[in-house]
Amino acid sequence: MANTYSMLYTHIVFSTKRREPWLGADVRPRVWAYMSGIVENKDCTLVIANGWVDHAHLLVIRKPKVSESDLVGPVKSNSSRWIRETCPGMRRFAWQDGFAAFSVSHSKVNEVRRYIENQEARHGRMSYETELLSLLKMHDVKYDRRYVFDDDAVIAG
Repeated sequence: MANTYSMLYTHIVFSTKRREPWLGADVRPRVWAYMSGIVENKDCTLVIANGWVDHAHLLVIRKPKVSESDLVGPVKSNSSRWIRETCPGMRRFAWQDGFAAFSVSHSKVNEVRRYIENQEARHGRMSYETELLSLLKMHDVKYDRRYVFDDDAVIAG
């Protein structure tokens, strides 16, 4: 081919450090909007961002030249710096070190978008830990439970 053609949808998930509930309803929309600018600066598109008090979900369209790590690193580092500098009482805010990323078929984009939109309702009945482990299993991602989360907490299940 003379050119590169792609449509790479990726669902990205990461939590606050130790899953602390930093992201109140007043902060979340501003954080998602700020993340959108970071994603755009990486020549990618943020389809939707949402989450809950202790984590974020992003559905992005990546260019082939931008790996998940090349995108998520700046999103997390720049947004955490912005949160610490602009949100009163959040000077100690941090994201966890790692992230989860799942490829999304074009035929499933609307389903994943609805999933991300419904975070508030979901977390009235499900913890982030349960949600993440469920996503890892659904996508057949191999993992060792001892290293999924960034602390020594024991997760039931």
